[in-house]
Amino acid sequence: MDSVASANECYSDEAIVGRCAIPALAPAKGYIGTITDSFARFAKRQYMNATMYKGHDDRRCEERHPLLVVVLAVGLNAQNEPIGQPFEMITRDVSDSALGLISAEVLQENRIAGMFELKGRNILFTAELIRRQSMGPYHGSAVRFVDELERFPVNPSDIEMLFQENLTSI
Repeated sequence: MDSVASANECYSDEAIVGRCAIPALAPAKGYIGTITDSFARFAKRQYMNATMYKGHDDRRCEERHPLLVVVLAVGLNAQNEPIGQPFEMITRDVSDSALGLISAEVLQENRIAGMFELKGRNILFTAELIRRQSMGPYHGSAVRFVDELERFPVNPSDIEMLFQENLTSI
């Protein structure tokens, strides 16, 4: 899948900087303003642990790269139409075929459309849920990339409206 290759090409061990990255624990507003400081700090700790601890026996067939960016997602039905409201998650790692995610709520959807920015490039994709796990106060998920998207299935003005609503409620 080209967008996954693009994500891996863009990856480096340097700090990832962009509108939706989480550089140096700066408050991250994300796409719709639901990333709290405590959630961002938790994800940053997970990212740091993944980059420093290499002592486990990883039996996966693909190499994973630590990645810390905000993902805007929306659930999809069987016809790839959006269901429910968009929500935000933070990535933990990426491989050629999958993405590790951290979310404030349990990921209920089995299929999602997702979008994130990586070094100035928008990565748009559909993905299927592989697994869910509890991560203390937050939740981990793994999704397998299915396809690329030409555009995110939610109107940009609706996303901006959610962002403004969430900023005023904080």
